[in-house]
Amino acid sequence: MVLKSSLTSLLMTLVILLISSQEIGAKSIGHEEKLAFKKAKQLYKDQLYRQSIEMLSSQFQLHSSETPKGALTLAAYSYEKIEEYSTAIKIYYLLIKTYYKSKNSEIIQSYKASGTDDLPEAPNKLYLYYHRIAESMVQIYLRDYEKLSEKDRQALRAKARMYVEILGESEYEDDSYDTVTERFEKHDKYLVDVVYHSGWFLSTSYISYRNELSIQRESDGLVVPINSTVDGLCIGGGWRYENAFWEYGINGCFSPATMNVDTDSSVTYQQSGVGSTTLIVGPSFLWKPKSGDVSIGFHIPFIYNTGDYTVPTGYTISDDTLLTYGYFLETNWKLSNWGLFTKFGKASQFKSSLWMVGINLGL
Repeated sequence: MVLKSSLTSLLMTLVILLISSQEIGAKSIGHEEKLAFKKAKQLYKDQLYRQSIEMLSSQFQLHSSETPKGALTLAAYSYEKIEEYSTAIKIYYLLIKTYYKSKNSEIIQSYKASGTDDLPEAPNKLYLYYHRIAESMVQIYLRDYEKLSEKDRQALRAKARMYVEILGESEYEDDSYDTVTERFEKHDKYLVDVVYHSGWFLSTSYISYRNELSIQRESDGLVVPINSTVDGLCIGGGWRYENAFWEYGINGCFSPATMNVDTDSSVTYQQSGVGSTTLIVGPSFLWKPKSGDVSIGFHIPFIYNTGDYTVPTGYTISDDTLLTYGYFLETNWKLSNWGLFTKFGKASQFKSSLWMVGINLGL
């Protein structure tokens, strides 16, 4: 699209520079007007568009059908460049009414009667004016959308689409006009995509991590670490606030799992099937890179974990109840109301990383 825009700008400049002396001289004008037109063309070439308009205005009535075609066309192009699109459109309509009134009426009537079927052919210059009007209309739509009434928005879309469809059935060579409809549609989609909506969901996931606590022998104060391996389901849900680009929310789950416990030291301590309770809850901040169903970001969990350990005679166990926090990488993939998600990261005071994979269901 950037390449097409650059080519269009170049073509517009070339058209201006190639406006012939016959075109400007089709109506009787004097030496002063010809000199002003020549200077205005040079100012346009130098990208001094306001000065070009001022030069033309000094010798020509830019809203009069008595003004030569070349001067009006140059003025319309210059008004486009300074983003005064409504003025540019008025001049293009004036050009059409003055030079192509009959042919334009024939084309528009045919289009309204049977669409693009059997449209009459037209001079290339008329097609050029159609193109520039459609381009100016989409620019107004994009820039002034909030200021426009819905009636005006619909009128701009309909008229621009008409000109684009007419051009599509012609032999007009500058095909950059085909981006006009696309830009209307992209803008309308964007307006829908940026709207946030919220909702609740349920989730279930598999959770796995290793924790580390310690056991102390009372007789001599020897302290050795205990490894606890937790595997199980985590049932929960949450609330999310999202649009097509971002998702924020809070979610959590409760896991009544079991764990295996052992030591790697001279003190032998082992348990299997130990009851474990884990509660994980926290906010998520996710980005949707393709403005769609896949999101990636961070989850900041606050974690409560406790275990129903059996304490041998003559020993004490510390850190059997833990309240901590972490930082997870979270990814989500939504499929209609269902979704898949993974969370992977580190929790403070946990021996290993924590990993979760699960599904959720929107309510």
